[in-house]
Amino acid sequence: MTNTSKQRDVTIMFTDIVGYSAMIGKNESHALKLLDEHNQTIEPTIKSHHGRIIKHIGDAIFAEFDSPTDAVDASIIFQNKFKERNSLSRREDHIQIRVGLHKGEVVVKDNDLFGNAVNIGSRIESIAPPGGIAISSEIQNSIDSYSYSIRSMGHVKLKNIKSPQQVYKLYLDKNEFDAESENELQQSHIERGIDIIDPQTYEENEIISIGFLYLKNLGSEDDEYFSYGIQEKLISEIRAVTGLSVPSIQNAVKYKENNFPISEIARRLKVNNIIEGSISIHNDDINIDISLLDIDSGVEMWVKHFDGKKNTTGKLIHSIIYSILSHFEIEIPNRISRIKSNERTEDPQALEKYMRGFQAMEVAKSQDDLEKVKNLFKGAFELDIHFIDAHAQYAVTCSKLGNFEEAESILKKSLNIAEKNKDEESMAYVFNLMGFIYNSWNKYDQAKYIFKKGLEIQLELDDRIQESKILNGLSGAYNGIGDSNLAKDYQLRSIRLKEEIGDEQLLATSYASLGNTYNLAMDYSKSTNWYLSALGKFTYLKNDYQRMKVFILLTNNYIELGDVFRARKYIDEAQGIIRNFDEPLFLGMICTYLSKIYLINGKTDDSIDELVQAIEYFQVADSRISLIKAIYELCIIYILSNKLKKATSQQQNASRLIKKYNIKSFEFKISFLKDIMDCIEQKIGIDELQSIRLKLEDYPREAFYIEWWLLAKSFYQLDDEKNADECNEIAQLGIKIISQCISGGEIREYFLDNNYYSKQISMPLSGYTLVEVVSKVEFCPNCGQKALEGFAFCSGCGNKLT
Repeated sequence: MTNTSKQRDVTIMFTDIVGYSAMIGKNESHALKLLDEHNQTIEPTIKSHHGRIIKHIGDAIFAEFDSPTDAVDASIIFQNKFKERNSLSRREDHIQIRVGLHKGEVVVKDNDLFGNAVNIGSRIESIAPPGGIAISSEIQNSIDSYSYSIRSMGHVKLKNIKSPQQVYKLYLDKNEFDAESENELQQSHIERGIDIIDPQTYEENEIISIGFLYLKNLGSEDDEYFSYGIQEKLISEIRAVTGLSVPSIQNAVKYKENNFPISEIARRLKVNNIIEGSISIHNDDINIDISLLDIDSGVEMWVKHFDGKKNTTGKLIHSIIYSILSHFEIEIPNRISRIKSNERTEDPQALEKYMRGFQAMEVAKSQDDLEKVKNLFKGAFELDIHFIDAHAQYAVTCSKLGNFEEAESILKKSLNIAEKNKDEESMAYVFNLMGFIYNSWNKYDQAKYIFKKGLEIQLELDDRIQESKILNGLSGAYNGIGDSNLAKDYQLRSIRLKEEIGDEQLLATSYASLGNTYNLAMDYSKSTNWYLSALGKFTYLKNDYQRMKVFILLTNNYIELGDVFRARKYIDEAQGIIRNFDEPLFLGMICTYLSKIYLINGKTDDSIDELVQAIEYFQVADSRISLIKAIYELCIIYILSNKLKKATSQQQNASRLIKKYNIKSFEFKISFLKDIMDCIEQKIGIDELQSIRLKLEDYPREAFYIEWWLLAKSFYQLDDEKNADECNEIAQLGIKIISQCISGGEIREYFLDNNYYSKQISMPLSGYTLVEVVSKVEFCPNCGQKALEGFAFCSGCGNKLT
């Protein structure tokens, strides 16, 4: 590479194919054919509009134009070609691309372009809609905008770009512009994770972004575990430094084996600097050579050599971080300074077992894999009884295997060691893991206490990532206790830290968690907003698995609100993704929500079929709560559909499961259903129903409004209209209590008008039709008519046959 470079003003175009990685995963040869057709469509259009393709990077194209108008016209032409082509092709043959255009000054070097303008152009492409075009204000101001259909997307906070950019959507024609409203465009921004900000209130911060490429292992392949361990520790430590944005170790691993140019990896990581290099390990000696590349200028800023020993990796990692922070003139935090004196262990063999265990845990897929991991960590702390990290990871592995008692015991020993050594970082680390295990164990009070102890220490250590994790854990503990207000507060604190860190994955997970918190608090409006924010982040990250989970959560919210159209939209999205995963739990959830949609639409048989299928999936997944909930819902449908024999069979099945697994939370609901069926079959009377009513009074009305409604129908069945009306009023009150939890008056009213049970409960009361009850008499005692088999009423006079 020569050092010759010059600057000039150009129009930049970036394109890429939507979902191309998934295409490659499904059918590589087919994907490559589509890529070839894609290139044959775009390349001549760019050239005919005086553009120059700088490079192809996989499915992406980086091109430059002298004229912004030429770039805009070329983009519209080839997007329309793909649109027409796709309309005549099967779905699996579609080619959808995104296009981003920007204009600015670049550095030209070795037939490549560098600079902030290139970074902005790349980021704009990433937020363009599938099949669409996004342009910067610089492009919009440089063309005759009246000749095109353009709508502002707003000021967008682009990843690791200091100043928000005003971005516009360029429509392919006037019809496409008219087909999308302003509100629909804004909704799509939320779902795709586009961060729209108010430029009047936004505070700009200097951002230093550094991406680490996976260090090339120059030694034995058997040393790979140690190489991974060092890099994981290095990246996790530097990520916690305020003022830096650093992608995780998983991103380094992601690009370990590909042949992309460094500038393209930086573009995909959305960073302005790259660290690359090599590592070699010989016996106890470690040698690391790394270089720092400035992506904006294309200049290698420095090359440095570091060496150390296996039992002094802390000093080695400190030296590397110190050099990086010094280059960017960032003050060295005290926590980083302590790394060099806080070695994990001084026993090389213990460290080797720990490193092997840590890497194995990252790829473990089965219980057998976890048992091997567990033995490696055990071997590590048996060699060094004071090796806290080994104790801690052993405990984490135990919890993953369901051995919570053993996990708790080993962490208490770790805590004792840390306290004796007055090692506050290790104490905070252990407290966090103990809290996590108590949450998983449903011991929320202990989790709350432990997390608070850890937070007190963590606040003094200046580690934003660990602090955000403890706050997240505290939120989960308060959710478990039932205090949604404090759960929200801690989750919001965690989110603010993660926004500072700039980790999209952590943010996406926290947004979804906060959505869950609001869902538990029955605020389906705010829950939906946070789920949509999570969906946007996961879409941005191209994480289909997590997108599928959020689609399912959104479906549930819209079902609760009674918005069948949107519920159906999101469940269809989930079904489109679930085909790629063998996940019985989520397949069961999809069937459960399809059942509810069918029930709302009056398709009872289809609703039953979906629930029966859901029960099978939950049994395979061993998801016990989900299984019992599905059986409970099936019982209610059977009761309301006059299929008592099937309802009885399912109720008995649920009772056995509750007893077997000691699931107390559904015990009363399931036993209640038996009482209702006994009433329908006239095995119990009003006195017994009165006793059931007294028991029901002990439970929150908003959680048992269906039971109050069924009880009202039962009293009505026995001609006790007074109790029937009172119980129905309580059921309606339960619905109103839920409505008061929902933010937004319009959405609250929509819920009351459209929720399935809200509508059922507001209708005039009626009893149960007893088509399955077999008469116990041969002739009607009132008129002498012969009793018909399967009927509880006389066909002649209508008298009850008792």
